[in-house]
Amino acid sequence: MQYAADQAMQAGFERIEGRPGYRHPLYSDVMAEADPTADAATTPYVQGMFIALDPFNGQVRAMIGGRDFEHSKFDRARQARRQAGSTFKTFVFAAALEGGLPASHIVADAPIVRTESDGSEWRPRNFDAEFHGDMTLREAYRRSINMVAIRLGDEEVGLETVAQTARRFGVNSPIPRVPSMPIGATDLLPMEMAEAYSTFAALGTKVRPFPILRVENAQGDTLWEPQPERVQVMDAQTARLMVSMMEDVVDGANGTGGRIRSESGLPREVPAAGKTGTTNNRTDVWFVGFTPTLQAAVWFGMDRPMQIYPNATGGADAAPVFGDFMRRVYVGDEEANGGGEPLLPIPQRWPMGDLASLEVDNRTGLLASRWCPADRRYTEYFIPGTEPTEECDDSSDGRRTPRWPW
Repeated sequence: MQYAADQAMQAGFERIEGRPGYRHPLYSDVMAEADPTADAATTPYVQGMFIALDPFNGQVRAMIGGRDFEHSKFDRARQARRQAGSTFKTFVFAAALEGGLPASHIVADAPIVRTESDGSEWRPRNFDAEFHGDMTLREAYRRSINMVAIRLGDEEVGLETVAQTARRFGVNSPIPRVPSMPIGATDLLPMEMAEAYSTFAALGTKVRPFPILRVENAQGDTLWEPQPERVQVMDAQTARLMVSMMEDVVDGANGTGGRIRSESGLPREVPAAGKTGTTNNRTDVWFVGFTPTLQAAVWFGMDRPMQIYPNATGGADAAPVFGDFMRRVYVGDEEANGGGEPLLPIPQRWPMGDLASLEVDNRTGLLASRWCPADRRYTEYFIPGTEPTEECDDSSDGRRTPRWPW
């Protein structure tokens, strides 16, 4: 599996270095002149890291801490704190679901102005610099809408609740309680994000990652092996609902992780979920995701934080590496993984359990009725007791306030 990770990351590095606007030194040029005995504290070429975990026992199945261990021994997977970007939004939306909001809950994607402590104004914007009006939590997460994440985290859920949710899932780095926290203005260790997302893959059960499988003596006898401690940190139904939103990032319309299928060629038979992340000025790009049996985190950036290239994004640069790796793991072909057989069998999709499915209106979050335009209807999943009780009425422009049963 390490070979699959190495090959996928190498393709990712080469893809970034070939992008229009990439202006940093090329790895090949630097290494042609580098002292092979030197250990560089920082490198001038694009760097990256990769982690793959078994979400059920915590085993580290593959790990890459940098581009060239001989040139730089700094472990970016376990030592480099980088801004999480939109990958942090997962904790905001998960906290909202835990608090009883359905995925069909409506939040406005509209301008936000916050006054800073020094009297200046903070005016965040969406990635596309546009505002799209009212939308469901599901759509906002799939499209990675900043305004919805900020409103949801700061006004409806609460920054403290969001921070504590991230803590429960395995984030131990400091989390500043500031308005920009819901959109990822937090420096985290990649291993923390890998651990946290593996908890969703296991439907709310957290297990600590172990890089060592076991210790044996010369005779092959096992002297020590880790004993995974599993802790249920989120109700399985709530976790499954969140996973369904994360699946939409990969498979839904306008999902930011769509290149996992279209570019990397990961078959739809392989269930996949996750979240892209892109930080301000495009200094960090992420994809953190999973299948039902394997979690993987991908990050690219410069050692000295600066723009990778003008159009760098998690969806364009990190997500294809995730898809490439998973294709190599689950598809058995010579080119993909160095052997003729897949490394893991294709898993079954996560069971929906007791979640109810209803057709709702995506502008109001209300139950779809004959008055709702067909292009606004979609199937939503609900934890029993959180379903809307009113039907949408397009004669009032579909903007009645939903009446929730609590």
